[in-house]
Amino acid sequence: MAANQVGIETVCIYHGLADKESIASHPFYDHIYVYASEEKTYFEDISPNSNVCLYPLKELSNLEKKVIIFLSTHDYFMSEKTISEILTLFLKKDYQIFLKKHPTYTGSLASKIASKYNLEMITLEKDASESILHLRPSFSIGWGSTALCESLRHGVIPISLDDLDTDFSWAIYPFKKRTLSWKEEKERIFELLEDTSLYTKTLSELRVR
Repeated sequence: MAANQVGIETVCIYHGLADKESIASHPFYDHIYVYASEEKTYFEDISPNSNVCLYPLKELSNLEKKVIIFLSTHDYFMSEKTISEILTLFLKKDYQIFLKKHPTYTGSLASKIASKYNLEMITLEKDASESILHLRPSFSIGWGSTALCESLRHGVIPISLDDLDTDFSWAIYPFKKRTLSWKEEKERIFELLEDTSLYTKTLSELRVR
């Protein structure tokens, strides 16, 4: 606000998905950079004089039989049982699985899972988008992560492991509509793995439902 008063150009660069804000508390920015089209629309509405831009993300084709699991920030957010269930499913279908730690993660579950299933850990030097572009996975898996939004924009189907009662009321991005829920849509995920011809149709639906 002080910068605005003296005519200094201001830029808001989100490093993750944005929270909902009121018009009264949202300061004016000349430029706002966001991850999702829903966020772009939201900020264009509450700050019509700002230049709101989507981070540019490349749509992928020729995806490979790989999965990236984007781990949560803390072990207590993640169920080892649920992770084991989904790992067992994808490994049976001969998918190569990679684990990606959150930059702030300090737990022990990641190493335990990686060792138990002999999984490769993606280096922390690569962010979510870089990891997706490098590995070209067919699926991404995670818990309320910006990476799931980036995956969908890259053309990779995201699967959410969040509990059914997880509260996403803070988020502009509609997580539950834009991901396949392991809790609610497990059978649909099974069908998708059995019949890969459903992939393009499922991807298109997630983008608009």
